[in-house]
Amino acid sequence: MPGQETRQHDEQLHQLAHDVRQCLHVIGIGAEMLKSARNDEARFAELCEAIDQERKTAQQLVEELIEAAFCGRG
Repeated sequence: MPGQETRQHDEQLHQLAHDVRQCLHVIGIGAEMLKSARNDEARFAELCEAIDQERKTAQQLVEELIEAAFCGRG
């Protein structure tokens, strides 16, 4: 069914977009928290690592989003 495939594709795109927004939200919060962690070297390093992990996740999700968007065109 083309209608069901389109709906599933749209749901997949919606979920991926939501996941990217969530990662960006976490990155933003982490960046704000860095400001108060400047004097705590261990906390600063922990926040930097968490931000980098979210960046990597967001990058992967964007790649999946692009792939899903183009796969749905066919």
